[in-house]
Amino acid sequence: MKRLGIDFGYTSHGRLVWAVFAPTAGYHRGSLGGTYVGAAAEATLGAGIGANVLLGGTEGSIHLQTISVQGQIGINVAAAGATVTLKAAD
Repeated sequence: MKRLGIDFGYTSHGRLVWAVFAPTAGYHRGSLGGTYVGAAAEATLGAGIGANVLLGGTEGSIHLQTISVQGQIGINVAAAGATVTLKAAD
């Protein structure tokens, strides 16, 4: 994931969980591939949380809404624009 914005502090022991919502009846190899763009934010003081909300997909053939929640330990505040590109594994 690439992010551009502000990020002050230090975090460790992070975990990230994604949920994907897609308006389709079936999936095929590579159907999650594409570039997603959106926003990311974190707040941590001891134990903290973060979230990413991204929209995008494969050249308009499938539109996905991905939402992630993360938890980490440290002291941090961050807000950014975010992008992630997914490709099918070989």
